[in-house]
Amino acid sequence: MSSRRPTGLGVAGDGLLRYFPECQDAFSETVYRFINDRIGSRLLRILFRQLATEFFAWKHRGRLLIVSTHQGPLSGRGRRIIVVHDFTTLRRPYQNLAQVLGYLFLLPKAVTKSSLVVVISGHARDELLRYLPGTRPDKVRIIPSISTRLEAFKKGGDDWQTRLKKGRFLFVGANFLHKKLDVAIEAVIELAKRGWNVGLDVVGVSESIWEKSFGFKFADLKEFGIVTKSYVSDAELEVLYSEATLLLFLSECEGLGFPPLEAMRKNCPVVCNDTPELRDTCGDAAFFADITQKGAVTAMLEQILSGKLTEEINRKVLLGNEQASKFEPANIAPRWTSVIDECSIAGAAGKVQEKMVLNPP
Repeated sequence: MSSRRPTGLGVAGDGLLRYFPECQDAFSETVYRFINDRIGSRLLRILFRQLATEFFAWKHRGRLLIVSTHQGPLSGRGRRIIVVHDFTTLRRPYQNLAQVLGYLFLLPKAVTKSSLVVVISGHARDELLRYLPGTRPDKVRIIPSISTRLEAFKKGGDDWQTRLKKGRFLFVGANFLHKKLDVAIEAVIELAKRGWNVGLDVVGVSESIWEKSFGFKFADLKEFGIVTKSYVSDAELEVLYSEATLLLFLSECEGLGFPPLEAMRKNCPVVCNDTPELRDTCGDAAFFADITQKGAVTAMLEQILSGKLTEEINRKVLLGNEQASKFEPANIAPRWTSVIDECSIAGAAGKVQEKMVLNPP
């Protein structure tokens, strides 16, 4: 959603607008940005976003509208494309009850009223058809999200031996419990106890949810070299990717997962949780550890630090460059052009110039 500090969905929306600036409705973006950045209550944000969405759907009636799962118009009909990123909300309902209600009662109606549904991965498509079995498979298209960071980040970073000497792991995005920052912290503490000189940089973190759920204090974790930042700029993040020993991405569920691809762009090795969606995203370019197995992440990190996997790391870094390139905006944008043309031709005799983004993510 439009915000000063966008999360994955916001980054994807920014990427879409970067390649299709004619789709942007500046006024609606201003309204959504105000709602997302100024209204503190989640329930009120959902309510006001829905009201704004219904208004803009009426205002732009007759045009092709592109909306996201975080609000699609429930009134009227027309040419609409809805983008479904993931079903984390339903897989982890304890994290955001308001969103659960939206997914259960509003999303099915928004999908039904859409001409096409765009999902960002094969795994997301499977989840869509499982959670919303009434969805017609022939109206679903798979298009990975567009990330402008992959285009903005310069290829390359420190060589492996330089990274290894630093012993600084990186963790990007920890505002929800399903990101499993606790597993990374446990692994770093255990490695420190075994004598390894390592640390952990955590960016994009909401400290309170972790302290409340697990009882630790981030101030006390500094003795183990664990440093947190609630937010960093893209430029700062690029430097972190360039210098980190490796990226830890241990999320239990994702739609796509941008951070591994961003890390690969900067030649940063990646250790992921072993999930279907992350295997879809990373291919053979990452190491995978099953976080449900106690000590699995620690064991993997110890092998890496010991130098036993150096040859494999170098191989995966090369594969990572190829894997990240598949998701570069220039390779994804033509697929969006095809879908927009398909929907426009079907509903308006090919008048692609009428397309407009209603709800910029």
